[in-house]
Order: sequence, then structure tokens, then C-alpha cells
Amino acid sequence: MIAYSFDPISGRYAGPVTCDPSPLEEGEFLVPAFSVSDEPPSAVPEGHELRWNGATWESVALPPPPEPTLPTLEEIRVALTAAVQWHLDSVAMAWGYDGIWSAVTYADEPAVPQFAAEGAALRAWRSNVWAACYEVLAEVQAETRPVPTEEELLADLPAAPARPVV
Repeated sequence: MIAYSFDPISGRYAGPVTCDPSPLEEGEFLVPAFSVSDEPPSAVPEGHELRWNGATWESVALPPPPEPTLPTLEEIRVALTAAVQWHLDSVAMAWGYDGIWSAVTYADEPAVPQFAAEGAALRAWRSNVWAACYEVLAEVQAETRPVPTEEELLADLPAAPARPVV
């Protein structure tokens, strides 16, 4: 036997389910919870869905989809600056550091000249990258430039420095 299940909260039709035979009553079947034996209509109008209202299946109009919204300037800034931070950290990690923040702490460390040179190079690069990023964001805010994709923004930033050899 087939029953027809529905969501217990909304009543939304979930689909057919197979009922198990009753172990106690010959020829009877166990209808699962939140299921009924009433077959739903086979045709549902476009933009509608079937719901069980407690007594019968009914066709309910779906709400219209929300209008797409453009991201706010703040959402754009957050996304683009996160991409820039990831880019800075990725280069520093490729050089063996935890990220850009830890790399630049070596810039003024005289104990290991190689680390000092790498930290100084990455610190200068980081400053130039953020300056370029903020310039792009100001142009976007002033509407003198379209919003770049993350890839476009990263391509417009200063290139990573060559790793110094001391």
C-alpha cells in the first residue's frame, strides 16, 4: 500500500511512502506518521504546491520569489578586503610564514638577516597593496569605476616581491 507523506509543520506534500504490513492484523497496513492514504491531485497549477490541511490536499499559491538585490557598498568592501587579506597571507605562507602579520614582525629583527629582509619586503608590499586596494574601493564608492571581481582587483594590485636572498 502507498501513503502520501507531508511535512508536519507546513503540511507541504513530501511524496509517496510504502506502508508496511501490520504484524497484528492480516491485510492491514501501517500508515507512517504525517502520512495519509488520500492520494493527492496529480496536476498542480504552475506556482502552486500541495499541502495537507488536516482533512484534504489543497493547492496553495507559492509566494513570488524575492527581488534580487545588489550588494551594499559595505558588503562589497568586506568581500574585496577579505580577498586581499587572503592574497597577502597566501604569499607570506608560500614563503614559510604563518601569514602576512607574522612575516612583517621580522622586518626589524637583526638576529637573522634573511628573515629581516623578507619581513621588510613583505611589509613594504603589504602597504602598497592596501593603498592600491583602498584607492580602488574609493573609485567604486565614487562610482568612477565599476565594482571589480575579486580576480580583477587582485590583478590590479602590486605584484608580490621577489623573495630576497641574503
